[in-house]
Amino acid sequence: MKAKHIAMIVVAVGLFSGGMYLWFTADGWTYSTGSRAGIVIKFSEKGGFGEWDTHEGELQQGATVEAWAFSVNESQDGTGILKQVEDAMDSGLRVKVHYRQQRGVQSWKGKTTYFVTSVESIGK
Repeated sequence: MKAKHIAMIVVAVGLFSGGMYLWFTADGWTYSTGSRAGIVIKFSEKGGFGEWDTHEGELQQGATVEAWAFSVNESQDGTGILKQVEDAMDSGLRVKVHYRQQRGVQSWKGKTTYFVTSVESIGK
């Protein structure tokens, strides 16, 4: 095989591998799912590029535990999760936050690998 053919094969494999990686991460490949309980102590919109702004929050799980950082993907917010998180923070009550964890961070979706899928009130 000529060096030119080998180079073309290497480039093709590299492009295919890179494309598959981007497809898995951009599509939001779920690595794990779960829930955490606590009080939402921070929720904000971050960024400076309009369409690429992200929604980031923190959940205080206990007195000595470090706050847990999470993101809300606004583009997938057909269920009103932004409002659920804002209401939870405004109430100051304990909530149970359900999330999915992605394998990697996509800065245009959120700053963390944890994306909230629903919020339910558990405190009074």
